[in-house]
Amino acid sequence: MKIFQFSTYLVFQIILLPITIFGILLSTIKYLALRNSIKLPVSVTNPLFNKWVLHTFKQRKDSDSVEMLSSLPEMSMAGLWYMFLPAILANRLTGYLPSFARISQPEKESIYTLLASRTLFFDKIYEEKLEGIQQVVLVGSGFDTRLLKYCKHKNIAAFELDSEAVLKQKRSVSQRAALDQSWIKTISTDFKSLDWVKKLALKGFQKEKKTLFLLEGYTTNADENELIQTLKEISKICSKGSQVAFDFYSTEFQEQRQESFKLRDKILIKINGQKLKFGIEMTAAPKVYLTNLMTYADMLLTDFVMMGDLTPTSRPLGGLVLAQKG
Repeated sequence: MKIFQFSTYLVFQIILLPITIFGILLSTIKYLALRNSIKLPVSVTNPLFNKWVLHTFKQRKDSDSVEMLSSLPEMSMAGLWYMFLPAILANRLTGYLPSFARISQPEKESIYTLLASRTLFFDKIYEEKLEGIQQVVLVGSGFDTRLLKYCKHKNIAAFELDSEAVLKQKRSVSQRAALDQSWIKTISTDFKSLDWVKKLALKGFQKEKKTLFLLEGYTTNADENELIQTLKEISKICSKGSQVAFDFYSTEFQEQRQESFKLRDKILIKINGQKLKFGIEMTAAPKVYLTNLMTYADMLLTDFVMMGDLTPTSRPLGGLVLAQKG
């Protein structure tokens, strides 16, 4: 079956190659034309693209993220569709899934499925951990739209923390996408200082309320000390039963030391523009490190999932963490 699926894709790719090339040119030209006005790193919008891929290939429905992506000024949706048209047609006819649209089994992730696994992990937290939660705080919110799906009209106070540039662009894009985010309280911060703690209180955050803190993608821009300080501050301002979730990459991924990495994998990392400052050594008891880290922050590690497998030629690429205030 997989041979038939791939053969179908290959036929479409050969026939539609001129359209694919046209799509690449269309997308590239629009991006280059607007790049000087874009002040956000690619890592901020990458998750939106990944959610579009999962939505388009029927792996995960997310109309809000699709609308958000479509409203980015630098994005050519026509170019995107032309680029992926062969794969999309093969998907519709045979169920074919390109590597970047697949969802891996737990601990079997590759560089192409990391974001998908992270996305589904945080989806699951929203779906399973919101009972009894009165406040949700996104630390490094980016262009995430889950609050619209899971928290709107549910008597849950929602807060988003990010840089002023990200929040400003998100407001503009949300308006173009006709997505109402006016009910979400936003706090601008650079995260290097702890001014966000006071700003959060001024926006109506209440310490005594059970809160869910989500740090999706936060460690891509934070070093170890910044992560520790952030977790300690979260612990200080949240009540018993509150929870915090975050993801991280391994030091092997951070330093591109994976023996299994091919040249295309390293090129992909460079294109993404992420220079990671924090990583955990996955061969040196990462769960022990995380347990100690959360204990130091006065919290209890309740869930840890590795992204990737430990083999003679590869190491886990990162991990997903959930902890609770005791």
